[in-house]
Amino acid sequence: MAFALTTSDFALQEDTLLVAWVRKGEDIWVQSRIDLNEHIGSYNGEFDVASSGWFGWSRPGSSHLQGTVLFAQLMRPDGSWGPRTSIDLNLFIKNDNGALKFQKLFVKSVASDLLSSNLI
Repeated sequence: MAFALTTSDFALQEDTLLVAWVRKGEDIWVQSRIDLNEHIGSYNGEFDVASSGWFGWSRPGSSHLQGTVLFAQLMRPDGSWGPRTSIDLNLFIKNDNGALKFQKLFVKSVASDLLSSNLI
């Protein structure tokens, strides 16, 4: 994944849009954008990649990008503000031939691998 390896001048615009110049092929650069609000949610004051709509839970003016890390302060269900939370977009955003795409990580446990191979 690691979109930052094949992009330049990426920035957060309008609070939720990741915009970047993205390499397509060998020598072609195109502008691409992805709305992070459609792919990242909020759960108990933290970013959550299993849902969407984080921006509706964010404290006004708190969202910003520092390198590839998105920061915000998100509201908890009880109405209180959680501490500043962050998510490294390099773990979830990839360059798909000139288009920024969101891709969820799926982590399998070692025990699951061992069970499926009948080693335990």
